[in-house]
Order: sequence, then C-alpha cells, then structure tokens
Amino acid sequence: MSDKQSAFDFFEPEPVQPETVPEAELSETEQLASELVDTPQANETTEASDTNEENEFEPSSEEGLLPLPTRKAIAYLLRNGVLLASQKPKLFADIVAGKRDIRSYLNQIFIDLTLDEHNGVAFIGNQQIDDEDAESFSLISQRQLLLIDTLLLLVLRKYYQERETQGEQTIAIDDDKMADLLSPFMPLFNRDKDFDRIFNPAVKRLLEKKLLLTIRGSEERYEVSPLIRYVVSAEFLQQLLSEYTRMAGGEHE
Repeated sequence: MSDKQSAFDFFEPEPVQPETVPEAELSETEQLASELVDTPQANETTEASDTNEENEFEPSSEEGLLPLPTRKAIAYLLRNGVLLASQKPKLFADIVAGKRDIRSYLNQIFIDLTLDEHNGVAFIGNQQIDDEDAESFSLISQRQLLLIDTLLLLVLRKYYQERETQGEQTIAIDDDKMADLLSPFMPLFNRDKDFDRIFNPAVKRLLEKKLLLTIRGSEERYEVSPLIRYVVSAEFLQQLLSEYTRMAGGEHE
C-alpha cells in the first residue's frame, strides 16, 4: 500500500491566476542535511561495526544516533526534497527500511514524508500547522512557477494519466509531442515567435524537479516521472486545464 498525502501537500497550488501558480516545495536545508551525515569519530570500533549489513539498521550505541543508512536517507531528502527508486534504488530501500525513524525525526521539525513504495516515490513537505508564525519555522520554501512551466506540468499530468490508463508502465514523451500538447495554449504566450526560447528552459526546470527523467541514449525523449501524480490530483486536473483553455480562448474536450 502507498502512504499518500493529499495531492497538494507537495506543491500546494493556489487558485488559478492568469500569470502564475505556485511551484514545488524545494528544500533549502543543506546545512542541516550535512550535519545529519556527519558520523561520530570517537568510537572507531562501533563505527566499524555499523558497516555490518546485518546490523546496519540496528540503533546506534553512540548517544542514541539513528543508523547511518537512515541518517543518509534523511539528509538526502532534506537536501533534494524528492527521491525516486529508479534513480537511487539503494537509498530508496533504506528509506523503506527506516521509514518509522525517518518519519519520527521529520515530524520533530514539522515535515511530513510521503512514501509510495509501489511506484518508487518518496518526497517531503511542510506539515500543515495552525500557527500564525508557521512560515517562520518552515524548512521547505515555495516559489512561483512560470506560466509555461505550469501548462507543461498540466499537459504532462494528463498525458501520464491517459497512458497509465492504457496499461503503460513507463510513460515516455519527446519534445515534439510536448510542444503539440501545448499548442492549444499558444495564445497565452503572445504567439512567441521563438517558442524554443521559453520551451527548452521549462523542460530543463522539470528535469531538475524530477518531474521529467532523462532516457539514456536519447537527448529529446524523456520519461514522465511517477512523481507527477502527486502534483495535481486527477479530479482537479480537468478543472485547471479547462480554466487555462478558456483563458486561451479555445475549447477543451
């Protein structure tokens, strides 16, 4: 079974506006992350014993530290926000093995872990806290998505949903197909004559957020990441697409 949050706990989109919608939460806690992976040096015997695979997830005897693989997993999540099993299978397995301790630690700093073992997705997001000063102690910040990023994200989400319904396990797409999916929304870009000028950087940004994954040996074909299912719920997807289609002056099926 998958441990799922709301589809909006990670990206938390606001009501549709003509210009922007909020961006994915990205971690800015690199200093905290680096501190978590510092291993004790005082007791070399204990440190050496931690390398034993049979005992690596046993609680550390040094000042109650979590096992080294668990600390590394926490550090990676705090630094990157997202981990995919397809890219880091060993680290993902460590998250699954240590999920109880990881959730306990993250809960202390007001962060939730969403873990989808079936689809190989793990990511973190701020807890919803009823406190007027909640933003002041939130470790994960939010930024705004550009219009091109928003629309590309939405059409990819719909494409993923359609292909998944047809039984495809790995959903691949190329630049031409993505541009074709965006064509109904071209009026929103003021009919930019140099569409590649905004399209190519948008693809790069989605690659950085792990919403698109590179396919080895192909520069213009990508895998649509299973992470995308958490960006916009299937129920809300049609509403967003319809609103942007209306703004573009077209009709959407």
